[in-house]
Amino acid sequence: MKQAYPRWLYLPAAIGALFLLLPLVTILVRTPWPHFWELISTPESRDALKLSLETCLITTVVCAVIGTPLAVVLGHMPNTWWARAIRTLFTLPMMLPPVVAGLALLMTWGRNGMIGHSLSIMGIEIGFTTLAVIMAQSFVAMPFLVTSLEGAIRSRGYAYERAAAALGASKTRIFFQVSLPMMLPALVSGIAMSFSRALGEFGATITFAGSLQGVTRTMPLAIYLQRESRTEEALALAVVLIVLAILVMLAANTLAARLPGGNLEKANDQANHFREPAAEEPLPSSLPTVPKKNRALGLGPQINVDASVDVRDVHLKVRLPAGNLTAVMGPNGAGKSTLLGLIAGTIEPDRGGVTFSDFGEKTPRIVILQQKPLLFPHMNALKNVTFGLRAAGVHRGVAAQRALAELAEVGCRDFADRRPDQLSGGQAQRVAIARAMAVTPDVVLLDEPMAGLDESSADQVRALLRRRLASSGATAVLVTHDPVDAEELADSTVLIRYGKVAG
Repeated sequence: MKQAYPRWLYLPAAIGALFLLLPLVTILVRTPWPHFWELISTPESRDALKLSLETCLITTVVCAVIGTPLAVVLGHMPNTWWARAIRTLFTLPMMLPPVVAGLALLMTWGRNGMIGHSLSIMGIEIGFTTLAVIMAQSFVAMPFLVTSLEGAIRSRGYAYERAAAALGASKTRIFFQVSLPMMLPALVSGIAMSFSRALGEFGATITFAGSLQGVTRTMPLAIYLQRESRTEEALALAVVLIVLAILVMLAANTLAARLPGGNLEKANDQANHFREPAAEEPLPSSLPTVPKKNRALGLGPQINVDASVDVRDVHLKVRLPAGNLTAVMGPNGAGKSTLLGLIAGTIEPDRGGVTFSDFGEKTPRIVILQQKPLLFPHMNALKNVTFGLRAAGVHRGVAAQRALAELAEVGCRDFADRRPDQLSGGQAQRVAIARAMAVTPDVVLLDEPMAGLDESSADQVRALLRRRLASSGATAVLVTHDPVDAEELADSTVLIRYGKVAG
């Protein structure tokens, strides 16, 4: 790969590297290595090391347990001025001088503090205790986890969560089985930063907790107190603190990169090295092939759209026949994706709405197939297909059997144990079809599912869609720019121009 930056950047980069690394190297050079173990084995050093490790571990757990939900809430806030203001408030402890943070904690939780005074009357003392150390560390360390995780959530987007919701999963299931595993690489990195920040906390701790040996004197406080009278011991403790921080961050970054979804760009590159199977597997007898024109009409609902979205200047009125596949065509920006959003319920109309007729009192199950397969990167193909079934309450064994049958239907049964980063684009899209059809949908929304595929893969996916949709009887809506898609898949075509149905 060619160098992507000018060579003159090496000079300021080298200056920056020396500025950051030289003081650390100096500590290593000045440390009295022959007496190192003796220096870190004194009672004061052992107490400081033990207290630091104990409090930092507890602090890390606290940051993860209450910081993660906070990051999720902040990450899902809209990008408005008031949301940015709220995010800024939660990053303040990172920017405040530590002594100011300690003073704020003391005025809140200390013996004469706003809350601490009432606790003191009840015999509960927080200031100048080990609990105060944990609170001080948590106050300054948690924003590192929250900021890191919240930024990762917003940059990743919420497409996978929407895909899981379309499969019928509850919000709680989506959080624990989709969102949390996918944010795990960022969470691991955030936890490591919180631990390292807590390990080095000094100002807030000494202000709020004091410096009592074995009670509140952590390693940074011990180093500060010994820096003049026992400089060699201070240097030895500094080396221990530096090494601990390096090991924690290195281990966390290595683990985060190895976790599924930890390196999505690499995963996407790897996908291109896998070939399509030479031939699809035989179709199971329970899922027969049905020609397009012999589709069992009336199984899915008729979709009636009469809705307006003013901000997009879209005003749509159209009837989509039950059990048929309708292709929706038109130029970019005409309102095709808005139509799908209205049907899926992800876009709220300003006037009018969408109704489903010829379907009784039931609420139709709607699934969406998009240009990107949106397979959950931490699950293999089989678990991806079973996800919607398990969300519907299907027994694990039954769901696995059904999922294997669906994978066989799309010619991917041999790939059941592969994760999405081990599948080619065509294979991944076929697994996405299996996942969508496994839940027996009533409405299937297709947003150019062949657009990102090469011609050969697109032909295979098109044939699979024709067969599966025909046998399911679902009502389907296909947004496409490709006349081949409309010709081979659709029973009827709707043309949208300038936000209105033109024909």
